Amino acid sequence: MKTNKLMLAVLALGGLVACQEIDRSSKPSDPTVYDLTAGFESCDAAAWAWDAEDEITVYDGKDVNPFVAAEGGETAVFSGLANKNADQLMAIYPSTTGGRYYGKVNMKIPSFQDASNPPAKKASIFAAFAKKGETALTFRPMTAFLKINLKAADEVVSVEIKANGGEALTGPVKVGLFEEPTIEAGESASASVTLGGDCIEGDIYAAVLPQTLSQGYTISFVNLNDERHSVKVDGNVSFGINEVYDLGSFADLPWKVAVNPNPTSVPSLTLVKAGFKEAEFNMVSEGSFEYFPDQDIRYRSPWIFDAEAVGITGQDGTPGVKMDLTPDKLGWHRNFQVAALRQGKKYVYSSYATCGHGNTYFSCQTFPSARNQEVAGHSWGPTDQWTYISKIVEPGTDFFCDVIFGAWWEPTMIVQYDNIRLIPEGYTAKSTAPDHHEAIGNVKNTTFDEISELGKAVAWRNSKGKLCFVLSDVTVGGVHYDTAIAFTEDSGLTAGGLSINNFLKSRGKLVPVAVAEEGILSIVPNDVFVLGGKTYLHYYAKNWQNSGNVHDWKAGYAGFLVSEDDGRTWKKGTGTWKGDGSFASASFTVKDGVVYAVGTISGRDMGSQWANFWMMKADASLDITDPANWDYYTVKDTKYSWAHGDQNAADPVDPLRLICGSRSEPALVWNPKFERFMLIYRDEKQQGLVYRDAGSIEEEWSGEKPLAYDDIAAGMYAPSVIDVTEDGELLMVVPQL
Repeated sequence: MKTNKLMLAVLALGGLVACQEIDRSSKPSDPTVYDLTAGFESCDAAAWAWDAEDEITVYDGKDVNPFVAAEGGETAVFSGLANKNADQLMAIYPSTTGGRYYGKVNMKIPSFQDASNPPAKKASIFAAFAKKGETALTFRPMTAFLKINLKAADEVVSVEIKANGGEALTGPVKVGLFEEPTIEAGESASASVTLGGDCIEGDIYAAVLPQTLSQGYTISFVNLNDERHSVKVDGNVSFGINEVYDLGSFADLPWKVAVNPNPTSVPSLTLVKAGFKEAEFNMVSEGSFEYFPDQDIRYRSPWIFDAEAVGITGQDGTPGVKMDLTPDKLGWHRNFQVAALRQGKKYVYSSYATCGHGNTYFSCQTFPSARNQEVAGHSWGPTDQWTYISKIVEPGTDFFCDVIFGAWWEPTMIVQYDNIRLIPEGYTAKSTAPDHHEAIGNVKNTTFDEISELGKAVAWRNSKGKLCFVLSDVTVGGVHYDTAIAFTEDSGLTAGGLSINNFLKSRGKLVPVAVAEEGILSIVPNDVFVLGGKTYLHYYAKNWQNSGNVHDWKAGYAGFLVSEDDGRTWKKGTGTWKGDGSFASASFTVKDGVVYAVGTISGRDMGSQWANFWMMKADASLDITDPANWDYYTVKDTKYSWAHGDQNAADPVDPLRLICGSRSEPALVWNPKFERFMLIYRDEKQQGLVYRDAGSIEEEWSGEKPLAYDDIAAGMYAPSVIDVTEDGELLMVVPQL
């Protein structure tokens, strides 16, 4: 990429020359390709050298210009495009595309650095200045250097140096590019620096912000066994630009297993318990209007209210809904939601209702009829008594219908509804209803590596029965990681919460489950489970993110990572699923030797009536990481079946869309107490986690039902179900948006 930048500069020069041949003129300020010779100011810690392809940034008072070295050495020739007649040139390394703001450039001193001797060149910041006509640059280190000497026998893998008074050592800085360059701390700077390596020995150096530490510093050492030792030094300590401050030599460290006396909480992660009770099956979401009897009827409702409605006491003493069309209001007054149907089947749509006029319609609008034609309408009334009404619904060529309750305008009409229900004809199985939910605790972090930010977490139980986490988009010890593995000594979720005891590390740095390849922004976990002694992590590789909408992203592909050592090392599975397909985000459950999965496309659509999920299954004895070993539930000519096929094929099997509604990252679980599959996800309209259930993965799913509201933990989404109790309660680890 660096060479390409130079080529772009040369091409730009070619274009410039072509223009000059036409107008036969040039300006003193025109950019020119030329060479700059660069070296380093001497330092007690190191004599640095350039590498081939090293890149610096040159500021000529107008443009930000990359210059590239063709060859390395103590001095090197850098070529690039800049204004050769500028009054002054200022340069910086490492190269940055950032401009100067009030003469300063935003840069960063890494908070985590490789333990090295001499100091790592890219961990420091170098600046140079040249007057008009000068082509020689001398780069001066803008950082100070802290030196430590260690013995190999101590097997040190990590060293943290922390300012006791909180003064900035690393992180964002502002570098002033003047004849005498300056450096100062930026916003969100860190008071520590961590050096990592394999059995560090000898002299090592940390590049830090020149600073005065008013209360001294603390050095914390970690060895291969995650044992620790700390040394605290009090008093005033100062170190300036390009100075080396020797912190001393350390040997025969008195290691001990350290426990953080002040454990922290993992942010945006809550333990949730939800319980259920037996109920009638209903494909309608909140058909009884019962969840918030003391609130307006629209409050957190899955219904779309196009017409006015108010809550009342319904047919059985529980809440119902009333539409009062007095005084006169012309037109069709309807409130609706969308439900998924199966072709070739019949459904019963029913309700209890009262109406003061006979021209009242209670409808399931199916397709391909015209949008406003109520092909399954049922006219009834008038009646002052609660009356049971029902209608047989037969789907059209599509798989969905509008579930409607309303009225056609007539003078002084009042209509009431209660217990609206849609079920397959002849359906007798029982379903579930929400009974209770609560936050039962949080996740503590007893390590010394504080988690300050967390995007997502998926959890599983390892071969020893202990709970483990894959953390995503996480900041630990001031360092951001795409993914990380955390271990606990806990076997279940209790009111006392969970405690992370250690992280998977190498050289003192957290180890990701995988490294994102070129073109991929991040590896994002969907679900993790154990099958046949192996741990399977399903993930998607994000390749695009809408910067203005956290719910809008795209995946390059989805696939599995597999571990045979309880999550310590991971290998890619056999194949991948299309990133723009139906299983970019997915969840899995195993029942009777079969792995079932429910998936959806990239992104979230948490307030929709039309979003979908899809379904696939595979024999647990097969290689489930190979898309060709999966069957997809589909329909053809009103015949439903499992079709074998590869979703990556040119003409892939088209799986059946299971539901219509909102959509976000799913969790699929089998609840043996109620003998129901449960599909859990976030719905923004209901402000929390919702679920649907089905007795068989192949049959119709219920309408949305609330599982846990945001009142207990705001922004809950993407739960990991750890246990299903004998009472059918779900115990979950739930991240928060």
